[in-house]
Amino acid sequence: MEVGITAKEAAAFDRNLSARRPDAFSPNLAMSLTTLARSLAELGQHEEALAAVQDAVDIRHSLAERRPATFLPDLVLSLNNMSALLSSMGRREAALDAVHEAIEIYRELVVKSPDAFHPDLARSLGSLGSILGIAPTDWEAAAPALSEGIRVLKPQFFTLSDAFALLMHNPGCHYLQACEQLRQEPDDGLLREVAAAFEAFSPSKRIDGAPADGRAGSANRD
Repeated sequence: MEVGITAKEAAAFDRNLSARRPDAFSPNLAMSLTTLARSLAELGQHEEALAAVQDAVDIRHSLAERRPATFLPDLVLSLNNMSALLSSMGRREAALDAVHEAIEIYRELVVKSPDAFHPDLARSLGSLGSILGIAPTDWEAAAPALSEGIRVLKPQFFTLSDAFALLMHNPGCHYLQACEQLRQEPDDGLLREVAAAFEAFSPSKRIDGAPADGRAGSANRD
């Protein structure tokens, strides 16, 4: 099957423009490379996808150094994309490096715009916990990352439960799984209000496997 030829052509076109006028066209090139990486990954061409997303990260690093307010949000998205791809390829340590960098950037962004970036920070913390949880020896490190993700997301989740339910679901279930693996009681105070919000959903909106009473046995295992 021919690889996303349109995405390839767009990336090549933007690369030519960027070579001539980098200040004007580097952002477009990073976007085209992100689209190309997604197309390649969907076709199972992971090495080529990784090369494209790495190029996008490098470009956005350079842009963010000059104009952080404008380009740090784009950089952190590329880092999360790279972390997810690396994790799917079994390159765990490199995936952890990328998601750690994303988390540190989100911590900076949250200070200035908490409402805008708290959900993204929570998502990255959940990704960190999930990657750590792949190795049985790292459940102890995964549990704090997941619990922090839950805490970070709680204000938005309580305000707009429907909108943030899916985002809360994964760290909630993975946190309970980590506690079960570690044979320790989950933080009941952390989960009680979250569980109550899930319980308040109508049957059509209820998410299967959501924490029901703050106990590990109440969540489906992934």
